[in-house]
Amino acid sequence: MNPSAPATNSDLSVGYYHDLVELDADFHASLLQEERRCRYPSKRCEMPRAIKHNGEMHRFCDVHRDRANLNQRRLEARRKREMLELEHANASRKRSCSSPERESTTEVENQTEKQRWSEPCESSSPLHSVLAQDELNFLSQLLTQNSLEDLPIDNMAGQANNASDSGFAC
Repeated sequence: MNPSAPATNSDLSVGYYHDLVELDADFHASLLQEERRCRYPSKRCEMPRAIKHNGEMHRFCDVHRDRANLNQRRLEARRKREMLELEHANASRKRSCSSPERESTTEVENQTEKQRWSEPCESSSPLHSVLAQDELNFLSQLLTQNSLEDLPIDNMAGQANNASDSGFAC
């Protein structure tokens, strides 16, 4: 074939097809190369992606995987620190204000305190050995009344005289 002779239509299509095949092969090679390239988002990294133990590819190269893992650990530590600070602030706020949870805890503490004071002390002698029966009755009546006005006046005067006679008066 003469190079100076004009090319026929069939010659052009074969050359065009051959060029397309070469371009297609180059395109596929570049796609494969691009697929194996690190996918670090901040800048283009030409390093190959790291390979997992199961043979699949990681998203980043080894250098960027190390950086991403370090950043992830920092983020987790910051979140944990913020959560602990928030819990600490909430706990101190709960202690300072009265909440239903705190009130129920206070009620339990008060009940425990009442039980402790209502139980007899082992070192003290029983009241019936120290006080007379009429004094015990008066004390019982005094402790069960809501106010001093509820107590009978004539009974109080008699009890006061008895108390002074027994040596317990001020």
